[in-house]
Amino acid sequence: MKDTGEFMGHSLVRMPEYKNRDGEFSISVFPKFLRQGYGTEAAMFTVGYAFRALGLQRLSLFVLDGNTATRRLYKDRFSGG
Repeated sequence: MKDTGEFMGHSLVRMPEYKNRDGEFSISVFPKFLRQGYGTEAAMFTVGYAFRALGLQRLSLFVLDGNTATRRLYKDRFSGG
């Protein structure tokens, strides 16, 4: 968290082979910070960075079974609904 320096989770783009310009995206937010918009903010920043700064053409999402919030975020924000 910016104000306190407290760790809230992580957001990650992994590029197994950069030459393919494909990446794998995952995000994890600690339970205490869920449902406050932090995950959405981190995801939007990370995905934008992956395409703009890293030049990726495709990003795959890794989601744990039962993580309906992340699936909903992906569907609403990234797949066109």
